[in-house]
Amino acid sequence: MNGSEHALDDTRQTRRTALILAFLGIGLVGVALGGWVSSGGGVSDGADAIGQAQGSSRLMLAAAAALLSVAALMVWRTRRQVVDSITHDPRTGLYRPGFVEESLRNQLALEDRQARAGVALVLVEIDQLSRLRDRYGQSAVSEVSALVGRQLRSQARAGDLPTQSGDGQFAVYLQCEELEQAEAFCRRVAMLLARDQLEVNGDVFKVAARMGVAVRQAGESLDGLQQRAQLQLRAARDRRAGSIAG
Repeated sequence: MNGSEHALDDTRQTRRTALILAFLGIGLVGVALGGWVSSGGGVSDGADAIGQAQGSSRLMLAAAAALLSVAALMVWRTRRQVVDSITHDPRTGLYRPGFVEESLRNQLALEDRQARAGVALVLVEIDQLSRLRDRYGQSAVSEVSALVGRQLRSQARAGDLPTQSGDGQFAVYLQCEELEQAEAFCRRVAMLLARDQLEVNGDVFKVAARMGVAVRQAGESLDGLQQRAQLQLRAARDRRAGSIAG
């Protein structure tokens, strides 16, 4: 059973629990109101008995309110989880590619109508990914990808769109107009990754990544922006290969 199936089962179980709590709360309301009416209408009942019955009814109403509040909160949380599962990848916490593509299409169309550009693309590629996979398996790659995803998410601001574009590859669409801002983002992420390391089978794998950056020009297509960022990523890859060879 994969992560999405587990999440679906958890959501169903939470909804069932919320439904049970809601039924219990409604039942308590009915019992409390029934006791309240009967205590008020009993002529032969003493004042103490009436007071006790009404006190019990108040307690049941309070308990019912608590149960209904908990049920409502559980339903709200499950709805949020459903929305998050649609827009976010549960493993990395990043936006799903389809959501990013749709959001960008709308944003770029708006920018083109206003004759401006305010998006930068940062492409991120985990270094030595093939070596990691060959030596430790795909599970280690998934762990590193989740780690990189957390760091990208930690540095993204409201409106930024970080997503995983491939195995060990990420794309972050930043809301900025200046190359310096995008490069500063890259430096922060690189600094965080330099502190991270993954322990696999007793070995320590130092996490590092290559990055390519491009700032969208007014009227530029998304493909054009991605191609320019790919060129910068390829240049970073070549520099990395040259430093190892040297």
